[in-house]
Amino acid sequence: MLSVLGEAEAVVYGERAAVYGHPKDNFLRIAALWNGWLTARGIAYAFTPEDTADLLILVKLARLMATPDHRDSMVDIAGYAGARARATGVDA
Repeated sequence: MLSVLGEAEAVVYGERAAVYGHPKDNFLRIAALWNGWLTARGIAYAFTPEDTADLLILVKLARLMATPDHRDSMVDIAGYAGARARATGVDA
């Protein structure tokens, strides 16, 4: 079995990349949808790809609060951190 980090890396650079493309493109699509949702409610804020990754990490942290040993949430947090690094150019 891969480590949590190894599994996250395999997902970010493998399956997810093949299905959704580069994380920056996916985070931009998500941010655009969230921005439209906020605009429709009269809220002036523009989510960035970084915001998208950060908020998705927070969702997984909230899940870990309920189930602290849930491995998939830990993998997802590591994966979102890795995807954030790719989206911001920190890691190609």
